[in-house]
Amino acid sequence: MALEDAAVLAELLINSETLDERLWEQFHDRRLERAGAVVNASAQLGQWLFDGNKDADVPGLLATLAARLVVPA
Repeated sequence: MALEDAAVLAELLINSETLDERLWEQFHDRRLERAGAVVNASAQLGQWLFDGNKDADVPGLLATLAARLVVPA
């Protein structure tokens, strides 16, 4: 996620004349949903492990997340 953040931020900075609030809003718009998906999947996986849930659909969770992350940021 940090490398993607850096790549997106670099792209925005290269294509911008100024470092202003609009640039940060563009960064936020591109990153928030994607980063949130990783955080939510990680939290779900952690909860399943903490609960000892042997019926948890870990492969399904990871496949859904991977399908989302394969799309460029």
